[in-house]
Amino acid sequence: MKGRLWVAMAVAASVICVAPQVRAQGVTPESELERGAELASQEKFEAAVTVWLGIVDELKGDSRAKAYKYLGVAFKRMGMLPESWHYLTLYLEASGKEDVMTGSMLEEVEGQLKHGFVKVTIACDPSGAQLRLPTSLPSGLTISQPCPLGWWFLPGKHTVHAEKADFVSRDVEIDVRERGDSGTREIVLTAVAAATPTGGEGIRPDVGGPTTVTKPAGPEKPSRAAEWTLIGSGLALGAAGAVFHGLAYSKNEDLHATYLDTDDYPDAGEAKAAYDDARSDEVRPKEIAAYVFYGVGGAALVAGIVTWAVRKPDAADDRSAGFTVMPLVSPDCTGAMMTLEW
Repeated sequence: MKGRLWVAMAVAASVICVAPQVRAQGVTPESELERGAELASQEKFEAAVTVWLGIVDELKGDSRAKAYKYLGVAFKRMGMLPESWHYLTLYLEASGKEDVMTGSMLEEVEGQLKHGFVKVTIACDPSGAQLRLPTSLPSGLTISQPCPLGWWFLPGKHTVHAEKADFVSRDVEIDVRERGDSGTREIVLTAVAAATPTGGEGIRPDVGGPTTVTKPAGPEKPSRAAEWTLIGSGLALGAAGAVFHGLAYSKNEDLHATYLDTDDYPDAGEAKAAYDDARSDEVRPKEIAAYVFYGVGGAALVAGIVTWAVRKPDAADDRSAGFTVMPLVSPDCTGAMMTLEW
């Protein structure tokens, strides 16, 4: 049976596997963070990345957010765009503050990725499996990420290794198409106990090598998980946009009272200039964020509705329509570009 395609709206945090290091007395994750920064300042980016990947999971709070930012910038300088996109995204989520410069860098990286790469969302059954992805990391380092996750692939065939305790590991070939790719995949693992042959005591298959896994035969209930995920995500993003819009409106009212509805500025021109400056710094970013949430949320909602209309989850061949959506967002307008293949 062909695997079902799922949509998983999640950004997964990566776990980097490096050789254990013995640290000298007095060496801390924070001091290693700064040592990596010193290496990066000398343009020794591979060495800096090796240091940061070794300690990023030990850092907390602002220090971890800083490590994410360092990694995103270093990977960009090394020309490793999927890794750069991943860590810049993690930084903006973890920092909890507005960073216009880093946000612009992430937009630049994503814009470059869209010219040649395809974003694929991978879901797993069971969830929480670890995936080892093909990357261009320096020799000696491997990158592993928990599922579900989103990653940018070049068109072509890629092998992804999936594993989880008490389940049979497997290597899965993902064939990424340059055009018309659905952008979603599902990897199914079988429990080790279920794969153990009957009649043998303590006999288990070799779980380290490539394995072909099939689900038990039998009727399956049609699933609309993909559509509900898109629709729910669209509504949630729209609600987030409304929150930012409300914050922008409230701040604008405060600024209006401070600069325009007061006698502190006898010169109307001076008051208007001060108001415009304050609005540009404190109101406009919130409005832009609202537009972004509206645009992406609207695109996800439309994608869910259209996918519901064209996909047949109970069809005999268990195929889903090839569907991609690319939000188009700017301060002046929002929209989306969509393609369908069925």
